[in-house]
Amino acid sequence: MTARIEKTVVSGVFSLDGQDFDVDNNVWLVGDDAEVLVI
Repeated sequence: MTARIEKTVVSGVFSLDGQDFDVDNNVWLVGDDAEVLVI
């Protein structure tokens, strides 16, 4: 099996001290069919 690296962007809202902020989070998936590491 060969390892793969994939990037995705997850959008959401971050709330802090009563304020809301729109954020985009970079999520990296590194692994193969048996194991994966989420960064």
